[in-house]
Amino acid sequence: LFFGICSNGHCINTDGSFRCECPMGYNLDYTGVHCIDTDECSIGNPCGNGTCTNVIGSFECSCHEGFEPGPMMNCEDENECRTKPGICENGRCMNIIGSYRCECNEGFLSSPSGIECLGFCFAEVLQTMCQMASSSRNLVTKSECCCDGGRGWGNQCELCPLPGTTQYKKLCPHGPGYTTDGRGIRTVQKWNRRKKLNIKLKDDIFIFCTDIDECKVMSNLCRNGQCINTMGSFRCFCKVGYTTDISSTSCIGKIQHLNHQLIF
Repeated sequence: LFFGICSNGHCINTDGSFRCECPMGYNLDYTGVHCIDTDECSIGNPCGNGTCTNVIGSFECSCHEGFEPGPMMNCEDENECRTKPGICENGRCMNIIGSYRCECNEGFLSSPSGIECLGFCFAEVLQTMCQMASSSRNLVTKSECCCDGGRGWGNQCELCPLPGTTQYKKLCPHGPGYTTDGRGIRTVQKWNRRKKLNIKLKDDIFIFCTDIDECKVMSNLCRNGQCINTMGSFRCFCKVGYTTDISSTSCIGKIQHLNHQLIF
């Protein structure tokens, strides 16, 4: 008997000799009598869209964002439209390899990243009508608006659910100040000509603000007109026969009035 041969494996006796059979995850070393761990990570790319880590007798995959572990121990595309219900609010979710994109409904604008549908947030609603004078010129998601004290959101003036209701808890499961997915809503400090407005941030961070040229980053603004960037906002100059809609982000055809009077 020979002790120590076929370590980590199984010794098979043969006529005049023997052979070693190694389990999965092991292979014979150069002597042919010992089974050693196989470094699967050094053989091709077993994880695909992930990072491979060798472990004794096997390997593990840490999948990149947008991918999830598959049945063959590799990383497969995650269908966010299926695994993350509620994304692409006021739009249609389209899965793509490694991510997703939102095809937004009419009246809503896609974010620069393409994964959110944005609208204006209204701080005041009177008789189910959103007041433009109280709207923010920043385009935000519905949860960013309603979970931070907004009263109405979007081109169609969708009313925000009241705090404490089932609808509010569903939209803002982490409570006021946090979006549906748990991100903190950070309101940037605002200044007027005389003093700084007292608006607190959720986290202790420093923010440097620069003007965003909405006309460049959101190509579908001011349809049937010309988009003019302004400091902190933008304006739509409509073609003849068109006027701005309620959100002031697009130009719609004017209602043509009849030149004669109706006689009853």
